[in-house]
This record gives sequence, C-alpha cells and structure tokens, in this order.
Amino acid sequence: MGAQAGIVACDAADRARLADVVRRCEPPLTAVVHAAGVLDDGVLDSLTPERMAAVLRPKADAAWNLHELTRDMGLSAFVVFSSVSGLLGRVGQGNYAAANAFLDALAHHRAAEGLPTLSLAWGPWEHGAGMAAGQPRQRPQSREVLVPLSTRQGLALFDAALRSTEPVLAPILLDRTALRSGAGHLPAPLRGLVRQSRPTAAATAFGSAGSPGQLLEPGAWRKRLTAIPSGEREAALVALLRADVAAVLGYPHADALPAGKALADLGFDSLTAVQIRNRVSTGLGLRLSAAVVFEHRTAEELARHLLGLLDGEPGGEGAAPGAGAAERPAYSLSSLFRTVSAAGQPVAAMHLLVTASWALPTFTATHGREHALPPIRRSHGRPGSGRPTIVYFPAYHPSPASDGGDFPRFHRAFRNDLDVLEFPHPGIGAGAAVPEDRPAMAASAEGDDWRTCWPTAHDVVDVPGDHLTMVQDHAETTVSAIRTWIDARTTEGSSG
Repeated sequence: MGAQAGIVACDAADRARLADVVRRCEPPLTAVVHAAGVLDDGVLDSLTPERMAAVLRPKADAAWNLHELTRDMGLSAFVVFSSVSGLLGRVGQGNYAAANAFLDALAHHRAAEGLPTLSLAWGPWEHGAGMAAGQPRQRPQSREVLVPLSTRQGLALFDAALRSTEPVLAPILLDRTALRSGAGHLPAPLRGLVRQSRPTAAATAFGSAGSPGQLLEPGAWRKRLTAIPSGEREAALVALLRADVAAVLGYPHADALPAGKALADLGFDSLTAVQIRNRVSTGLGLRLSAAVVFEHRTAEELARHLLGLLDGEPGGEGAAPGAGAAERPAYSLSSLFRTVSAAGQPVAAMHLLVTASWALPTFTATHGREHALPPIRRSHGRPGSGRPTIVYFPAYHPSPASDGGDFPRFHRAFRNDLDVLEFPHPGIGAGAAVPEDRPAMAASAEGDDWRTCWPTAHDVVDVPGDHLTMVQDHAETTVSAIRTWIDARTTEGSSG
C-alpha cells in the first residue's frame, strides 16, 4: 500500500526525546497509536511508589506527552490502547487499572476539546505475546465472563472502532452463558446486559448460601452452620472451603482438586490466598490473616481452626453474627503478633510469643536427641557426584509432608542434579515440644559456639520476582542462578 515502517528507539515518557522524534518525522506526523504498557501485578499493600511509577510511566506519562506535543498538528487520529481492567477492575492490578483509567479520562478530555481521540479498553487476547509474554500463565477461571480475542477478531474490532465517534470503547468478547448464570460476581458495567436465568428451586434453597464464585452475604456461612447439628458442622465447612478453593484456583468443582495435596501445594499465590481469606472472612464474619490458607495444611485443619474461633466467641457454637461479633473479632496468636508488630512494638510482640510458649511442652538438653527433627529430602541429586547439598529452611508454618513441600516447583528444578534437604523448625508442628532453654537449643553445638547468625562473606544475585514468586513462578530462573553460583564456587575450589 506504499507505506514505509521506521523503528526509532525512544522513551515516550521522556518529553524532550519524544519531542525530538515528533519533530523529525518526515512526512509530518498525521496520526498516533499509543500501545505501550508494563505489568507489575501485586496486592494493594505491596504496590510501592516505585512499582506504581513503573506501570504509570509508559501509559500515563507517555500518553500525556503525546497529547501535548501533537494537539496543534491537526491529527486525523489519536488512539491509545487502554485495558478493560480500568473499567471492570481485576485482582492484583491496582496500578495497571489506574494507568488505563487515566488513558480513558484523557480520551474524554481530548473529546471535550474537539480533538480526535479514541481509547480502546481491550480485553484478553489468545496469543501469549506482548506484555503477557513474561508473566506466569494463570489457570483459566471457570467463572470468567471475558473470552480471549483471536488476532483476527482483535483487528476486526480495531477497524470497527476507528469508524466510531465514541471517545472510549471496550473491544471485548463476553461469555453469554456466564453472564446469564451469574457465575461470579459481575462488575457493575456488566450487570443487566443479558437476562439472567431464573433460579431453580434447588438453587434458591438455603443450602446454596455461599456458592463458589458468588458474592457472599456477610455471615452467610455462619448462618448455614448454625442451622445444622454441631457434629456435622466440620464436614459442611470443609465442603464450603473446598468448593471455594476450587473456584478461586480455576478447577471445575471441588472433586477436581488433586487428592492428598496440602492447600499450599494447590497453586496458591499471594493474590489467590487473599481472595480465599476475604471470602472466608465475609462468610463467617471473622477477621483472618492474609496467610490463613498457608497456616493450615488441609481444608480439614482449616475448618477445625475456624470452628474453634467461632466457638470461642460470645454466644457459643457458631452463633449467628450480630453486634457482639462485630465488636469482638476473634484473633489468633499469629494475628495478634502481626498487630502488635505493626503498631511499632516488636519487643512486646516477641514477649507475646515467649509467654505463649510457656503453654507448650518442652525438653531439656539431655533429651535433645529424642526430639531432634530429621531433615526432609525434597530433591535427589546425582548419586556419587560429590555435588554440594542445598539446605532449605521453611517458613514459620508447618511444611507439607507431600512431595515438594511448600515450593514443589523450586525443589523439582534441582532433581537429578543437587540434593535438597529441608530442616523443619522445632515446635512448629502440632503438639511438638520446644527447647526449654538455650542449652537445649544448642545441645548439638560446641558449648558456647551457639549463635543466631554467622557473619560471613556472601554474594548477592538478582533474580526476578518477590520473596514468594522467586521460588514459584520464577523457580527455574532462581535455580539456574543458584547453580551458576555453586558452579563458580566449586570450580574455584577445585582449581585452587
């Protein structure tokens, strides 16, 4: 068609450099299509100013620079690629949603000034290229109403949008069946688009309270548990928990969850763990920690913990929520520790743990060997290779006994190469005894050589992700960095 393409390296958020590129355009610029973007997903509390700026810069700053530098050039089109996350919201994308909401607002601003403008709030695409290429692929959600676009469909929608006079459009595909069935709590803009199916008698029965994916009425689970005999409550709560875990993680139903796996092994990350915490908190009217799903190995253990919290509240077993429940939230030891620490009293928080430890069974130095916790092998290296052994210390919660432990993907990456041994913490498991004093803790050490740390020379290696995703989504990259470091050390040792 006679068109020529030129590629110019330029940070569009740098106004001076962008102005130079615009000025050099030959022939002069007649249209703008801004499609840049960066992803850095995370729960709201984890979005630091730096993480916010990294996502806002290529969207908001760059688009505003383009707007100001071209507003007097008589453009025929000014198109910015936004995202439906700015219209509908999406878990873990507070920064990305804000950046795209700015683009939509800029489009309305330009339209009010009589300037050509179009913001396209795209939904998901089928292909794995673009910004999503470096992101871990999420398990498809059975309740998802947005259907990924094919490249052909996306280009057709782009052409159609250019013929519109609306400043903001959302080129998305919707699953009509999901809309009609009300699967999932629909965002406000999607409600009423189709007539929802009439609920059946079974669906309107009291037993449907808290169906997975549905918006829970506060206290719905608690009311349901109150209406059944106390001996049946644990099984009922386990069923509710398993159904919600399956829904959040994208399994078709609770029976599809892998048998024998601990909750932490099912694929939870910080975002999905918060989703489960929020639903359980709402359904039972309890305040729970964001890590509650990691603090209990199975749905049965979690159910017993939750029922214990309900039984300990005023009103007795599974009392219906009321003013008393709202005024007297239930706390676990871990939540109290976090609350006191967050209040700037770390010493008081440690005293809290020490005081609580007095209620635990203890052992003296003479009985240390009887209570020694054997290491758990998480990976088998090459027999007879003489390669070093990786030692892994788990988090404060009990580590799952299932293969792979807390981070199966990380441990599996060492198989047939390096041995990985996990050393459990004493006193963490249910009913486990703790050392009575320092001599008991140091029974296997040489007298006064016991210490909490050994300051030594060390190396720092940067790997992608945070403290969790580096051993989950980016496990292979992290293991590769560890191998490289070990190879360098062992090569130095053998050459010396």
